[in-house]
Amino acid sequence: MLMQTRRLARVLAAAAALWAATACGPSLMATRPEVHSPGAVRVALKSLSDDLFKFVVVNESPYPLVIYRDAVRLATATGTRSRLPGGLAHIYHVPPGGYHDVHVKFPLGGIRQGETVWVHFQQALLINGQPVAVEPLEFVMR
Repeated sequence: MLMQTRRLARVLAAAAALWAATACGPSLMATRPEVHSPGAVRVALKSLSDDLFKFVVVNESPYPLVIYRDAVRLATATGTRSRLPGGLAHIYHVPPGGYHDVHVKFPLGGIRQGETVWVHFQQALLINGQPVAVEPLEFVMR
């Protein structure tokens, strides 16, 4: 009897995990989770949960880096979206060789399954007052 109870518990746990995985609906998956501008910056996705993107930005230059969080954009097939309001700081100063976490939320409504979207840091990263050329990070709705 104890063996049957354990087996039933495992089956129920597996069924619950399967239901949770499929019932959550569409979600974004990173297809280009890291971008790099040699000698300048590296941007990498740390985690993604619903509409909250957590990145780390590494300053690989010999100069201070300024990050304007409000300038990070999400590009979709229908246009560019600004981040949702929230958080305390909007500007981060990163010393040479340093790094800073950058968390941004974007409205994801209307993005269809299979659609590709991009997170752009192009205008958000400045070294010596000049924007850093960095490719966008890429995601697909699954």
